[in-house]
Amino acid sequence: MLDQSFPRNDAVLETVGRALGNLELALEANQAIVVLSHTLQMFIEDFDWQRTGPYPLLQVIHSLLVQWFLQPHSGLLVLDLDDIEVTQPHPVPIDCGQDGNVVLWAEDVARLLVLHDACAQSGRFFLGIACHNAFGGEPLGAYDALFVATRRFPLVGPSELTNLEDAYNWDIDANLHNQEVSFEDAKKNVPTLGGRVHNPTNGSHYKVTFAHASRPWPLDYNEDPLKDDFIKQLVPITNYPFDVIKTVLLTGVFPTKSLKLIGVCFHNQPSI
Repeated sequence: MLDQSFPRNDAVLETVGRALGNLELALEANQAIVVLSHTLQMFIEDFDWQRTGPYPLLQVIHSLLVQWFLQPHSGLLVLDLDDIEVTQPHPVPIDCGQDGNVVLWAEDVARLLVLHDACAQSGRFFLGIACHNAFGGEPLGAYDALFVATRRFPLVGPSELTNLEDAYNWDIDANLHNQEVSFEDAKKNVPTLGGRVHNPTNGSHYKVTFAHASRPWPLDYNEDPLKDDFIKQLVPITNYPFDVIKTVLLTGVFPTKSLKLIGVCFHNQPSI
């Protein structure tokens, strides 16, 4: 969108429209946080209304972005990165042009990469670049092969979100590994994770279902206490780290958390 030649045709516009819609669904499902930069805000401020005549969907896209900036919440962060110095821009995906605000975007993302790497203790990425192709239901995009050895954010779509590290630091009890989760605690507290417990029609086998999961999580009172490996089955179902899940099953409440980027200056800082 930051390329001034966008939209190049209706197909590209429709892909971006689907991508933003799927991003909005990910926000509503608490599966991701979207980081917004000043460059995208410049796009909104410099928006050319004359282009919406032949492209009515463009006005819908613009309205969504305006809403994101004017009504930020815990799933939307607007970052002020101006004080971070960089020596080279971030690589641009191969299907993006180099016109308009794309160059400024590359500088913004390079600053974000500096901030990210100062916060990422493991060296793994907890942020990725939302790929309009992948979020639009198409194959994941790529960077130019010239940047294969360059440190850069991974391109991500819905399927790649779970490959990212958790973006939060959680306050976990140091003795958690020595604690055991009883069947009764799990049954009582799993609704806090979004699970719904279904009583068995016969036998000892309970089913726990989650709104966005394709399969239930089995819970059996003959398995008491629950083994850690069994609890880890909830990681891909809930998208929470194992230590967080175990804490919730033990206590019924989430541990406190802080965003890894908390040291940056946020505009309209949301409640975390």
